[in-house]
Amino acid sequence: MFRILVPVDFYETSFSAFNYAANFSKIFPDAQVSLLHVINGSFNTNDVVNFDPMMARKDAALARLSYFHEEYPKELGIDLPKITVKKEVRFGIPGFTITDYAQSNHFDLIIMGTRDQHNLFDKMLGSASTIAIRTAACPILLIHEHAKYNTPEKIVFAFDEKSDIENALEHYWKINSVVKAKTDFIHVNTNKQSKIKDQAAEIIDEMLEEHEAVFSFEIKTITGKKVQSALRDYCLFEKSDILAMTHRKEGVFSNLFRRHQSVKMAQEFHLPVLIFQEQVD
Repeated sequence: MFRILVPVDFYETSFSAFNYAANFSKIFPDAQVSLLHVINGSFNTNDVVNFDPMMARKDAALARLSYFHEEYPKELGIDLPKITVKKEVRFGIPGFTITDYAQSNHFDLIIMGTRDQHNLFDKMLGSASTIAIRTAACPILLIHEHAKYNTPEKIVFAFDEKSDIENALEHYWKINSVVKAKTDFIHVNTNKQSKIKDQAAEIIDEMLEEHEAVFSFEIKTITGKKVQSALRDYCLFEKSDILAMTHRKEGVFSNLFRRHQSVKMAQEFHLPVLIFQEQVD
């Protein structure tokens, strides 16, 4: 079973992610989609004073999730694929609770929304998507609130000479061996001294030697002064449906106050961005 988790905060971004997940899940013969809403805060079950109000909030959130799944698409005039959806509510800090829940329940992919503007707290601490990227054990697919679903036929997988992409390639194979999208592994050369022989060898080994070839791929180097603009232009020219990349883990709290590059790219590209975690020993 291929398990997809969609965090829901009831903003338009959540529905964009759910819409994408519902359509994307139909590619997989045994996919299961779960909706998760996280209520900020926690409570002690031994605290009688707080227990009833908190449980009432949970019941209300579950009812709202049912409305979000069953009624809200009809109000928008959107005909979603008929899929079985599980619903869950948790208390905690959204970003960390999402990844803890995903790991505890062995999800294969998190699909979550992102938008252009965040509130002051998000800017200071990091949005739920930013925190999730830094703490998730499984891949994350970021969907911009204005992104439209297209069946993935072309994926651009960006890498550089510093990335350890072995773990990412294993996860990518699991997903794309079913999706079967043509893949361009792209290195943006901003430095004439950059060398990608190790990464190219890793790609060939994983795609051809470790597994049976079920989708076509190419390894290319393109030149650009800035990685972000070069990738954007390439994705637009090649009509890419998804941009994939590896998140280099440098420590959760050391980067907590820096705007995450992959979130920024998802916001500016309006293109789904599939993020894989670099293996950390």
